[in-house]
Amino acid sequence: MLTLQEYCAKYEYASFELLETNTLFEYYMKIFIDEYSKLIEQKSEPIEKETNVPNAPNVPNAPNEPNVPNVPNEPNEPNEPDAPSKPNEPKNKLLKRIYKQLSLLTHPDKQNGTDELFKIVKEAYDTNNILKLITIAVKFKIEIPEDIDSTLWDDEILKITLKIEYLKKTNAWLWANASENEKQKIFERILSKK
Repeated sequence: MLTLQEYCAKYEYASFELLETNTLFEYYMKIFIDEYSKLIEQKSEPIEKETNVPNAPNVPNAPNEPNVPNVPNEPNEPNEPDAPSKPNEPKNKLLKRIYKQLSLLTHPDKQNGTDELFKIVKEAYDTNNILKLITIAVKFKIEIPEDIDSTLWDDEILKITLKIEYLKKTNAWLWANASENEKQKIFERILSKK
């Protein structure tokens, strides 16, 4: 079993990796839309308005096409990691205690407080993201009980990892990392599904 500090580090690393993946995905989506639009124009076949470029990634892949992996539909927007609990749930005692201590340390009116850090703490509290608050509290050496359920950490880290894997299997991601020949196969596969 991991220590609290190890769970915090693992959670923070996964969250950072998701942030980087989302940023790359947005960039890759722009490339995909631009290049796909150009290919559509070159094709000069009439394409219905409902199958234009922004919706093209939502076309499912051919199930048995060789050399082109079967990938899920593109998401409309990359998602941020879900908070471990819902914003409208009642605040638990640990969440309140950690938030109070962190807000006293991070408030912009305090000696080492900053607007940015205080906003992060407030957002984590407002969304009941206990793991984010614990991760910040550990950095400020606030005492946290070691008996926090490890499945909470494991489940949240798994959710983040699955979101990263999902984004890396989208047509936009594959397109941005494909050779010209592979791009042509992806393009033909999308068109064959229309």
